[in-house]
Amino acid sequence: IISWNKEATALTGWSRQQVLGRPMREVVKFIRESDEKENIVFIEEAMLYGEQKTMEEHTLLIRKDGTEIPVGDSAAPVFGSSGEVTGAMIIFRDISKEREAQKIREEIVFQTIHDLRAPSTAIKLAAESYNDAEYLAKHPEALKEGIELIKEANSRMLGLINSLLESARGKAGIVKSERVVLPNIIQGALKELAPVAARKNVKIEYVPQPNLPEVLAHPERLKETFSNLIDNAIKYNKDGGTVTIAHQLEGGFVKTTVQDTGVGISAENFSKLFTPYFRVDGREHIQGTGLGLFIVKKLIEEVGGSITVDSKIGEGTGFTVSLPITG
Repeated sequence: IISWNKEATALTGWSRQQVLGRPMREVVKFIRESDEKENIVFIEEAMLYGEQKTMEEHTLLIRKDGTEIPVGDSAAPVFGSSGEVTGAMIIFRDISKEREAQKIREEIVFQTIHDLRAPSTAIKLAAESYNDAEYLAKHPEALKEGIELIKEANSRMLGLINSLLESARGKAGIVKSERVVLPNIIQGALKELAPVAARKNVKIEYVPQPNLPEVLAHPERLKETFSNLIDNAIKYNKDGGTVTIAHQLEGGFVKTTVQDTGVGISAENFSKLFTPYFRVDGREHIQGTGLGLFIVKKLIEEVGGSITVDSKIGEGTGFTVSLPITG
């Protein structure tokens, strides 16, 4: 080893003084994740062929303390004055976060595709029943019921697809914030959710705070955020319950709380609420993917905000979204 930078020290745990002049394989140990055998073919080929070579996928670096981290990148040949290969420059980086993000993406895609099968099947069965004219003539109510079933299934499918799109956009970092009038966003969400609240006999209480400062966010994604929170507050509420929405100002942020009067969430479930596919025990009868709060948290954090939850069993749950005030 003739050169060693700070990042190499940070990744491997070996200092520059400890490695200079030592054989590379004594310090930089790359192994395959599958069989834990040494994996330096890309370095050897770079020097043999005089071409840049890429590290195999699923390669681990053994650090000085014995811990292992997934790494990726390449090796490039170093040429002498006469054109011969005299060595190689090895470039590697920690890809732990990339691996985790990829895993989440794959899980989201798999779960969403799986969840799409149920509403797709429902639509197919309802549509097939319309081929039986004799049956429909005897049971005219079946036509109306089938249409309602198709509408509900289609609505669920659109929700699943939108959740998948929001997650994909979030991972790609596609977000452009602007000044937003928060009460307008919430009132728009409430207008769309009014029929849902009426069917559940849930009362929604919201009085927009006058002269509320504008916040920094993406309007459409902010509406998706509050639609999700309010929809949950309705779905998980008691029949005849109440959803209360209120704002307060605190330290350069507008804090908005969506409070329901449902059965509440146990303290041990708090840490799991914002993870993909988590569903509160005993709520399997309520449709959903378990992606909603995971996506909400990501959207809020992207604009410099945060979300917290407070709940008491038998009394209800409140989610508080903090968004930065525009300068």
